[in-house]
Amino acid sequence: IRAGILRRGQQIANGFNEVEQMSDETQQAALDCSDVELFFEAERRKFSPASPSRLSCLYLAERTESGEQMLRHMLGRNIYTLRVRLTLPLRIARVDSAWFDDFFISRNPENARKYWLGQQMDEGGHWEYLYDGIIKVEDEAQIEHIRKHGARL
Repeated sequence: IRAGILRRGQQIANGFNEVEQMSDETQQAALDCSDVELFFEAERRKFSPASPSRLSCLYLAERTESGEQMLRHMLGRNIYTLRVRLTLPLRIARVDSAWFDDFFISRNPENARKYWLGQQMDEGGHWEYLYDGIIKVEDEAQIEHIRKHGARL
């Protein structure tokens, strides 16, 4: 979304309707991320069209320490994760996020193919689950935490 706003020559506002000041480097990073996501989407349509799109899916991880670490690497240290149950899975794909991360450095298009085919990059893998469907938060206290400290539900 940020890249689309920037490409239109518009400014990004924060939650207080103040214009967000972005350096040229930060703007370029947003555009680069967008380009990578669009490339991976095009490759998904070629190699794994039945898989959920990264552009519109929920990102899930295993309930393990490595799953938590992968989410923090992807989204930042200060995230709040929810324990969920899949109640109506429509589409799900298990992919190794290491292929995606490496693509930013290597720009090797083969990474996208291996990502969408669910191949493991290295020992252990960095598994993320791309999910389309309905989920249910298992712990009502987590919903209350979000209501009190986060987004409105």
